Amino acid sequence: MLILGAIPLFMMELALGQFHRQGAVSVWRISPIFKGIGICQCLIAYYVAFYYNVIIAWSIYFLMVSLMSFVKPLPWMKCDNAWNTDACVPAGTKLAESNVTVVLTNVTSGFGGAYNATYGHMPQRLDNISVWIDAATQIFYSVGAGFGVHIAYASYNKFNNNFYRDALATACINSFTSLFSGFVIFCYLGYMAKRLGTDIDKVATEGLRDETRHILVKYKYGRELLTLGVCLVAFVFSLQNITYGGMYMFTIWDIFSAGTSILFGVFFMVVTVGWVYGMQEFCDDFKKMLGFRPNLYWRICWKFISPLFILRIALGITPTWEHREIMKGEPVKRFKVSYLNFS
Repeated sequence: MLILGAIPLFMMELALGQFHRQGAVSVWRISPIFKGIGICQCLIAYYVAFYYNVIIAWSIYFLMVSLMSFVKPLPWMKCDNAWNTDACVPAGTKLAESNVTVVLTNVTSGFGGAYNATYGHMPQRLDNISVWIDAATQIFYSVGAGFGVHIAYASYNKFNNNFYRDALATACINSFTSLFSGFVIFCYLGYMAKRLGTDIDKVATEGLRDETRHILVKYKYGRELLTLGVCLVAFVFSLQNITYGGMYMFTIWDIFSAGTSILFGVFFMVVTVGWVYGMQEFCDDFKKMLGFRPNLYWRICWKFISPLFILRIALGITPTWEHREIMKGEPVKRFKVSYLNFS
């Protein structure tokens, strides 16, 4: 998935932005009829802002509370909070298990260590198309391809900046950290499954658990005001996710904002560049910036393998009616969210 899809498209976005010096929408002057691809990418990125701000807010909250732990104890170190469940146990350790490497060594060397990490690499799950759809969505989400942001960022690079090196280095580092962290997580899930006498897919359930309740250009500061307005709208829309029924909206945004839509967006992007704009023209642009043409592997990926690979995954999408339970409030109440899922 990473080699055949994410890295080639990541590099393509960097090349487009750096050569044409345009953003995600205006870069499609290379083929104006497909300008909608850029608009689609911007909308996907904007939809993500409607709910991802909540995740960032959670992260900032936990970060600030952790930094304040030198002054007062962490709130999750005790079980008398209003949002604690009945299963809360006031026990812990002050050792350095926060270090991921120590965590990995600790779990894999313990009970069922060899079994713990196998679930994430089970071959029998590879024939499930929903696994491939989730993997494709996650890998594009992880490297940031398909949102148009890399096109905009690359437009500020020097014309001869080595984006080839940047793309490979960024993708490799990102994949290593993701794989390493995932290995640690599945080790713990495997350990929990062994102790509970159940399968890992019963321990790791997908879902959320909430227990805490160019008109302006002519004006001075027009661009700044436009940016402020865009961010303000995203902020206002994100407030719906922290209301009493916010977990319902959060789930909907999380599933539909940047899921299968990314696959279709990147598919049309690579087809347009490889077949409409032309691979020969794109490789010439590549050479003007870096002094060499992309090798045969990249050309084959951009023109054949990547679009066919993404298309095969996209064609496997089937609508299914799914249900998801959300736990909320004190006392705990269960809400069942039903939605039409395309996977």
